Amino acid sequence: MASTSLNKDDHINTKSHFDNIHTSDNTITDLPVGFKGTSQPMSLSLPSAKDEGYSWVVMMVGCLIHVLSAGWSRTFPLVMLAVQEDFDDYSTGAAGLVMGLMWGFNALLVPVCSWFIGRFGHRACGICGALTISSGLLLATQASTMMEMAIPLGAMGGIGLSMVNLPGAFLITQYFDKRRATANGVRMAGMPLGGMLLPFIFLACRTTLGLKCSFIIFAGLILNIAVFASMYRSFEVQRNLVHRRYLRNLIDDVEVRNNLLVTELGQISKVRSKKKGLQWSLLQNQVFAVHLLAAVFFAGALPVGMTFRQIYARSIGVSSLDITTVAAVQALFEFMYRPVIGGLADRKIFRKWKGLLAGMCFYGLITGMVPFIWDFWSLIVVTLLQTCGSSLYVTLAMIVIADLWGEDMFPTAWGFYRSIQGCCHFIYPVLIGLVSDATGSMAVAFYLMGSMGVLATLIMLLQPFVNKRAGLKIKFR
Repeated sequence: MASTSLNKDDHINTKSHFDNIHTSDNTITDLPVGFKGTSQPMSLSLPSAKDEGYSWVVMMVGCLIHVLSAGWSRTFPLVMLAVQEDFDDYSTGAAGLVMGLMWGFNALLVPVCSWFIGRFGHRACGICGALTISSGLLLATQASTMMEMAIPLGAMGGIGLSMVNLPGAFLITQYFDKRRATANGVRMAGMPLGGMLLPFIFLACRTTLGLKCSFIIFAGLILNIAVFASMYRSFEVQRNLVHRRYLRNLIDDVEVRNNLLVTELGQISKVRSKKKGLQWSLLQNQVFAVHLLAAVFFAGALPVGMTFRQIYARSIGVSSLDITTVAAVQALFEFMYRPVIGGLADRKIFRKWKGLLAGMCFYGLITGMVPFIWDFWSLIVVTLLQTCGSSLYVTLAMIVIADLWGEDMFPTAWGFYRSIQGCCHFIYPVLIGLVSDATGSMAVAFYLMGSMGVLATLIMLLQPFVNKRAGLKIKFR
């Protein structure tokens, strides 16, 4: 097909014509002459940057970060058991305080981290988070009492975890559309993979080098998150790069190509969406209010139930090595479950919203059965059953929120959702620890946690009725 050749005057006219280019998300209209087979202004559809190319890099970076960040949080129960042996002031309530600070700050600061991402970028957020966790671990080596570990291990650890995990969650919703659940399942599979590896590393370090040296080694491991986070790239930048590459390959004339390369960033940058702050109007949505209420109760079941399950197992005589082995088996099954759940959801084998509710209810029921554990094998059975429910929840919770309220509203919705959970995480671990200390048994605490998981499911079931009564048109997919 013949291409259009341009003389000097044509070049000048073309340059002025670029000032009139109009853009939308994936379209540039009124393009100048000089494109293959045309001598007239034309409209051009640009390729999508979603579900392909660098999207898979972002997914794998999120997975690798979860290997280290979630692997450390999975190691935390073993850390508390080690603290129990090394510190005389240990109590279940104090352990609950440290874990509550970590979980609470991890969730509560999501809106703050969302602002940080908008101001400084995903890459900076992840790097700062890695430095915060590592600094906390180094400071913990100087602690002489358990309460002195509350700030470096609990608060700083929670702040850092929030900063390293949130960029991946936001980017998954931006980089993926058709395969969003699958991508999130793979990203979240990094959590159990870290759960298989890091507890054994900690146990080996603790046995041979001691608790403080273990903190130093893990501080170095966590710093690798900064390396992975440096590979993050905002979706807007990636989309502009894809469009730029496409236009470069499309244009015939070298002179026009050079002209485009000079002007295109200013033109294509018009595609960028305006960064919005928190959309407070979402709190007036009655369906979202029901979602938040369910989050309040479910925060009393997960992740508190899993962590206290390991402490309960130790109290009935299960060894630390056996507990670590069970945690590794749990992580192996989660590693297999989560990508499969995401793939099945994307293929519409089941509705995501119903899958989320099934996971919440099943997890709550099994958590109430923890007091019936009597040995190593019964611990494995209950753990694997819990894993089925928690995997459904962890894989689908974020995706359901993105589907219900849209990609643009997702940062606000997820921020409010995690913040309300964060507030609860400050309270529930301490409360459960105090109940256990007061009753001398953890059975009542597990019955309470299981009931809260089931109650959260019943509250979620009200969403379609509230949606209909309020006259909203939210689709529960």
